[in-house]
Amino acid sequence: MDVGQPNESTDLGEPGSLGGGEGTFGGIIWPTHLGAAVAHPGVGPRPANEPTGDPDYGRGQIEWMLESDGPYRGQIVGRASVRVPAGRYTHLVFTYGPADLPLLAGATQFEHPLVYERAGVMDVYPIQNQDTLPR
Repeated sequence: MDVGQPNESTDLGEPGSLGGGEGTFGGIIWPTHLGAAVAHPGVGPRPANEPTGDPDYGRGQIEWMLESDGPYRGQIVGRASVRVPAGRYTHLVFTYGPADLPLLAGATQFEHPLVYERAGVMDVYPIQNQDTLPR
């Protein structure tokens, strides 16, 4: 089979045949980082209301894994640790990169704000994919 040159049409066979035809490939990309916001983060692409200018702030990388036991056995669950300065936090912010990248994936609001009287770490577990969707 001739793979052709870039931007050149290639005959891959009849639709439905092995490797042939045209189609669309899609996928869902889960967020890679978690942050915190002091108010609604907006609709993006850069999340609003994150304390990104504070040296005590840092998004945490989400570690997704297949749980082997406990209440989430057989499910993909994430965990992350977010470094936060003192403040009143109302939302978790899901992104596709660290704080210097403007890639908002979603957000979820806490039932009650979390208040930090001094800088600390927000450990978040479990994170499930539906947590990244608007409520």
